[in-house]
Amino acid sequence: GSVKFDPDQASVWIYRLDDEGAAKKDSDGEGANDDDDDGQEPQRPIKWRTLPLHAAVIYRAPPKLLRALLKANPLAACHRDDRRMLPLHLAIKTGANRAAVRTLLEAYPQAVDERDDQGLLPLDLAKTSTSPYRRAYLNAWAETYYKLHRECDFDTNPTALYAYLLNREWEAGGSRKDKSSKSSKKDDRDDSKGKKGSSKDIASVLTPA
Repeated sequence: GSVKFDPDQASVWIYRLDDEGAAKKDSDGEGANDDDDDGQEPQRPIKWRTLPLHAAVIYRAPPKLLRALLKANPLAACHRDDRRMLPLHLAIKTGANRAAVRTLLEAYPQAVDERDDQGLLPLDLAKTSTSPYRRAYLNAWAETYYKLHRECDFDTNPTALYAYLLNREWEAGGSRKDKSSKSSKKDDRDDSKGKKGSSKDIASVLTPA
């Protein structure tokens, strides 16, 4: 069902302290007297620290909730958690659905150029993903990257025009074997007529959909 929350809470960082880390520090004989001078308890290391958006992605909240969190805190999509992970990195790593990934990319398109704690780009994570949404991740990445840089990854989503050129689709029937003088004359005639016998006309490729 629908959940109402204070919009300000979408900007509140939630953290958890590491009790095991503190216990290990004391067992090593360090920090035992850290609070003698100022009367404060020894500082414990942080176990994890996230925004609500990070948690929503990890627990696979529906896209509708992700959009609500982003509306309350639009900058959440560009913030990293304690492990230096963006929400987009977490989404791809945890197998989020395609709508969730697109929602995060729309909120922070520049995430396509951001590396995770292992130095991997979202594209690297998408290529090695075992999620059934792997192809959707690649398509979403390619579309966003193209809008930002006007460049395309050949292995992911080359343009229709480049595929046309690569496959030499201007050749009738896709055959390139017979280069006799007779076929050459026929090709010359076809060229003058706009190659009506081609499998695909270049105009259809260059014309915006």
